[in-house]
Amino acid sequence: MKKNLLVFILFLSFAKQSSSQCLAKGITTNPSAPVNNELPSNKNLYFDWTQQFYNNNSTCQPNAQVESPFYKIDNLEALRTSKDMLPVDGWELIRREFGYTDANILKPDVPQHTYFILYNKFTGVLRILLKVCRGIDYNGAKITLKFDASSSWQTALLSLTDGIAKPLATTHVANPAAQSVSVYINDDTKWFYADFPMAYDACTCQYASKLNIVSNLIASSTIDLQGSITGKITSITNGVGTVANDGKYSFKDFASSTEKFSKTYDNVDKMITESKNITNALFGSSSSQSTALTTFQTALKANDFLKAGLAAVPWLKAAVSLFDIFIGGGKASPQPVQIMPLAVNLAVKLSGSISTSNQYHAISFTTPGSLNAQNDPAVYPFYNEVLGVFNLLNVPTFIDNWSFTQSGPFPSAYKHTYYLKEPIRYVVNPASGLVLQDAQIAYEAIPQVATITGEPVTLPLNFASNGFTFPESKDAVTGHYTYRTEYINTSCLGNDHRFYFAFPANPTGGVPKMYIKLLLNFKKVNDPNGQNVLQVLTFPILIEGHLSGTPAGLVAFNPAACVGGMFVQANTADINTFCSSTTYKANRGSRVATKDSIVNNNSESITIFPNPVNDKINVTMNSHETIKNVLLVNLSGQTLLSKKYSFQS
Repeated sequence: MKKNLLVFILFLSFAKQSSSQCLAKGITTNPSAPVNNELPSNKNLYFDWTQQFYNNNSTCQPNAQVESPFYKIDNLEALRTSKDMLPVDGWELIRREFGYTDANILKPDVPQHTYFILYNKFTGVLRILLKVCRGIDYNGAKITLKFDASSSWQTALLSLTDGIAKPLATTHVANPAAQSVSVYINDDTKWFYADFPMAYDACTCQYASKLNIVSNLIASSTIDLQGSITGKITSITNGVGTVANDGKYSFKDFASSTEKFSKTYDNVDKMITESKNITNALFGSSSSQSTALTTFQTALKANDFLKAGLAAVPWLKAAVSLFDIFIGGGKASPQPVQIMPLAVNLAVKLSGSISTSNQYHAISFTTPGSLNAQNDPAVYPFYNEVLGVFNLLNVPTFIDNWSFTQSGPFPSAYKHTYYLKEPIRYVVNPASGLVLQDAQIAYEAIPQVATITGEPVTLPLNFASNGFTFPESKDAVTGHYTYRTEYINTSCLGNDHRFYFAFPANPTGGVPKMYIKLLLNFKKVNDPNGQNVLQVLTFPILIEGHLSGTPAGLVAFNPAACVGGMFVQANTADINTFCSSTTYKANRGSRVATKDSIVNNNSESITIFPNPVNDKINVTMNSHETIKNVLLVNLSGQTLLSKKYSFQS
């Protein structure tokens, strides 16, 4: 008996598996009170990472107890001193391997390696802790976090790791990777680790993706930093040597001459000491930046950190002048040591190479919070919430309005006025437990060299007279300073918040690199007595088009008036529209339906047309049964339709 089933599936079903904002699920891996209603079998019932010893069964140490890296003497002193691991301070468990199943039963196949991965939901820092299990004479290890080769989607999760923030609408760099060099001690009782800052991607839950962590032992390495920061990250030859500064640099490409980088400091005092050294070299020991860093050092350790708001700490803007990225705070109570990633705002020349051998750990797990993670318990993260804290949805875009002027050092010049084109929309991760208390914004510009009548000239011509009065730092490659405007509250950002530059007629090159710099002050929703969280993020600006004449509909710029409306939190409709947009999907490596052919793995007679599919597909099926289960899966392994149909004569 032949039964025909006609199924219409919209294109949206292929390209966007969910149409709702990524909401918090209420998961916690707190060993004292774990909660996971999404996948109760993977609730963290049996692993308390805050204890001094863990039960372990690996090929390296079978049926043994291993000492926690937060307690072990002569290993990872910063972690041992701070005990920065507590759930009350935001730490959650992502994955762990100690030779036991999730039901706390010994695995029949004993694993070789021991590890666990923590994540701080208040700061957005992912911490990878790997146990040594190989007596080979190497001193360094490279830890890499990347998307799995089979992952057809790559979220913006790793976009902070190369030293500057990127809005979600920014063109995606394929196959991003976060890497760090760590000290490696050849002792089976030791640990090594890496910290990486995570960027929030509000579309994570709408697509399926997967991550890998790989560690490699370093055979030889010489990486030099040249510029205002000098020294070597590592110096290893044939596996023997030293790793300087604990190797806590994040990097992407040693061959690049202008790559920025992130650095993780062991504690506040070390961060301030190095920052002061750079500041004193650039601006002098009596500068406002140097003085502000001293105040910042004390404030970061106080429980009332930023509680009174950014207006109450006017020194902060000078204290963070060196940083493109800074993350700190969020403690339930003051801590003597804190780990925090930040990026020094310098174009540092990196040179050298790393040669690795002996792949070590290889860990795979579903991107926390991604689509259908619960369908594969074997790689399910215990804390299955979207990672990261904050991001911009769209790229800050300005319209270039120009007019002719006779002023300046050239006989003919053009005054360019840049107007904010549209609201800057931001997103805050609901799972972070944070809300934005207040924020401030400034513009940054880095001058570039132009050629006029064959002579090199640094442009633009008039930073200070047009509001860029604050030198922030110095480019180690070009020798130019970065200049900044005064900060204003983001609530005052109106559509006529403008900045100016003057250019001579028809220069070749010389357009400055432009950024916005944000000071973001978050408060914790469920801990009114805990520290606030500070994030300093720098985002690139897009200059679009050239106009002659002032754009219509602008309100006169007056920062004190707080006309507002141009820095707004994206609502659910904004997020859903963006996540299903061509802009996002093209950037994140999706496989859309119009490019896929459908493969029929069923032995029965099924006709699908058109194939490759268009905006809708037709499925005709010959059924010999009265009840039929229909399962439609795309090439990424994502279930698009699962339904039981009843057929009648």
